[in-house]
Amino acid sequence: MNPNGTLDASFNGTGVFQYNMGSTNYAHQIKLTPSGKIVVCGQTKIADSNHFTLIKLNDDGTFDTSFGSNGVSNVDNPEGISDRIVEFEILPDDSILAMGNVGFQFVLIKYASNG
Repeated sequence: MNPNGTLDASFNGTGVFQYNMGSTNYAHQIKLTPSGKIVVCGQTKIADSNHFTLIKLNDDGTFDTSFGSNGVSNVDNPEGISDRIVEFEILPDDSILAMGNVGFQFVLIKYASNG
């Protein structure tokens, strides 16, 4: 946001980043890497199943295409239909340790630095 309260158009061209992959998308947490990249965790509903979702953006709001598939990592756990990441930590080697749920069970997932 600019000092006068208007959106900063240098971020993703409009000042807004919006992700729409599945029928329902939820963001649960956002963090910055030491190099200034933006990482968002959450869930995406694709067909009838929620997937673990991590998105990595450059500091200008564009996808970091070196991460996952063009900046997005969607993981479907075949054990459950309500997968979601609710918290994550960026480790010193830029890998990501994420915590979430698969139905009524908790899960820990470690992502490589490239998703």
